Amino acid sequence: MDDRLRRGEQISPLLLKAIEESRFSIIIVSDNYAFSGWCLDELAKIIECVKVMGHKALSVFYNMDPSHVRHQTGSLAEAFAKHEQIYREKMEKLVKWREALTQLATISGWDSRNRHESKLIEEIVGHILNKLVGISSSYMEDLVGMEPHIEAMDSLLCLGSFDVRMIGLWGMASIGKTTIAKVVYERIYTQFEGLLLALKVLGSSLYAKNKNEWKSELEKLKQFPDKVQNVLKISFEGLDDSEQNIFLDIACFYKGHDKDFVGEILDSCGFFFSIGIRNLEDKSLITISDNKLCMHDLLQEMGWEIVRQKSEVPGKRSRLRAHEDINHVLTTNTRTEAVERIFLDLSMSKELNFSIDAFAKMKRLRLLKICDLQIDRSLEYLSEKELITYPHDVWTGRKYLYNKVHLHGDPKFLSNSLSDLYWHGYPLKSLPSNFHPKKLVELNMGFSRLKQLWEGKKQFDKLKSFILCHSQNLTKTPDFSGAPNLKKLILKGCTSLVEVHPSIGALKKLIVLDLEDCKKLKSFSSSIHMESLQIFILTGCSKLKKFLEVQGNMEHLPKLSLQGSAIQGLPSSIENLSGLALFILKDYKRLESLPRSIFKLKSLKTLILSNCIGFKKLPKIQENLKNLMELFLDGSGIIELSSSIRCLNGLILLNMMNCKKLVSLPQSICELESLQTLTLRGC
Repeated sequence: MDDRLRRGEQISPLLLKAIEESRFSIIIVSDNYAFSGWCLDELAKIIECVKVMGHKALSVFYNMDPSHVRHQTGSLAEAFAKHEQIYREKMEKLVKWREALTQLATISGWDSRNRHESKLIEEIVGHILNKLVGISSSYMEDLVGMEPHIEAMDSLLCLGSFDVRMIGLWGMASIGKTTIAKVVYERIYTQFEGLLLALKVLGSSLYAKNKNEWKSELEKLKQFPDKVQNVLKISFEGLDDSEQNIFLDIACFYKGHDKDFVGEILDSCGFFFSIGIRNLEDKSLITISDNKLCMHDLLQEMGWEIVRQKSEVPGKRSRLRAHEDINHVLTTNTRTEAVERIFLDLSMSKELNFSIDAFAKMKRLRLLKICDLQIDRSLEYLSEKELITYPHDVWTGRKYLYNKVHLHGDPKFLSNSLSDLYWHGYPLKSLPSNFHPKKLVELNMGFSRLKQLWEGKKQFDKLKSFILCHSQNLTKTPDFSGAPNLKKLILKGCTSLVEVHPSIGALKKLIVLDLEDCKKLKSFSSSIHMESLQIFILTGCSKLKKFLEVQGNMEHLPKLSLQGSAIQGLPSSIENLSGLALFILKDYKRLESLPRSIFKLKSLKTLILSNCIGFKKLPKIQENLKNLMELFLDGSGIIELSSSIRCLNGLILLNMMNCKKLVSLPQSICELESLQTLTLRGC
């Protein structure tokens, strides 16, 4: 472990970043492992990276029974009993840890019991090397008499010469020709990686062409001294206009981003993304891994150079990303209609002063992105769901953005050609009144000083992502009825927000809705019919008094948190949240009862009613509920449990710690055969 990654009570951002950027994690689980909250936070992050980023995890069960992890028994049960006391104000953390341990149990690994440690370590190292280089150490050790063959191959290859060599291995079957080739390749391939790329790209461009076309292409290459770069450039020049635009946009702005979301943005620009990205992949100019757009560094650098060579004058280039070029264009009168995309990384810049009128001539501007990559980089590769559930609030580091960008003048013009408006820390109170970009796919203006966006209804058929989190001057949202395809709406930390337009309730394609810590929010839609919703956060909405009627089946929402809200009751239509697995009602001071329909939620696994001091009694349970595994009533005002508690026959954990008003328990509690943990301390 890096010496800088010191252990503390909370996992550090430095370690989070190290996990994200690594390829493998080895999780060593001992009897004391689950007693460390630090270790469990680390495990949760590793599991997150396994799910989202293709990270590889291996497990080692050190002198312990792996079944204890699978069933969370033994020392793990003891550890969680202690955690329940320490984290009784943060029960959702325990739920996350339990889920991570459940996932860990599914990861293949090693049991150290009755095994020599040195042999075990050797096996683990060999396994990882096998994954990294394709040939395991044990395989190499078993090769006998290989050295003379390697020496002979070295002499034939003449690696120091500039000639092209072709070596053939000839002999009868099964004498080791393939093995020799593999060993030689593993020894020398790193010397020829930047050339392998050129050969791969050239081969892809020549695929399915005839002999004369091959000869013509190779003759063209002979005219240029830098063969690698020109192989790449020739392949680029063989693309049509749309494909070239897609390639350059990925090279300049979207490398590492989600393919589908980038596709929506570039489709709105008229670039025919689906067929274009397929052709780029066929020509080996890009690759796609875990649905992320990947590009070799040499290809990316070529893309930057192609853009730069278009003009010596930055204001006449289509794409701007160098701070010096952007500063020059915005602060001098050199901007032209040629500028279509601007990406300003504030982490690389000092203070920037310019007039909002600097954008007046940029009528073809399609992308405007102003943010701090030192903060954003760790989030670029996360899915929508993981972005919301990120373990710490990275937004809090952005207050200084106000001090870096200084705009003057009234907002009169922004290009209506914009497909992507991504400006963190936008320093003005409003957008231009005539701003109506019908092709807009993403509006991301976190930490802005905006008070409102637009009046009345505006049609944004292509808008998919709307993010204004921590815009602390925002008092109300616009009418969303003109944005029927919206998928993500994040207003977290908008502490002055009083009203969310009721049109939000009809956004049937919405996947993410985050209103956390909108402390003044009072008005919301009276009902929701969001059949696609997967993430819905109302935590900290301390002025919101009424929950919504749920119309229609909402089967995709697995988690709902109403922690700290002022909602006075839940409607019986709550049963329509049929996919709900985790329901957090913690610190819900005014809650007195639950509707009977709560126990019709067949997917519900965890119900948290911690510190609901007004809550007195669970509703009668009328049918068996096998899926509910955890019930937290600690610190609540509950007086008694109904005998129908027997119907919770899948219950593993029942926490009633510090239930001061609890009088008795029903005899039927003894019928809970799956119950492993019953906490009554402080009752």
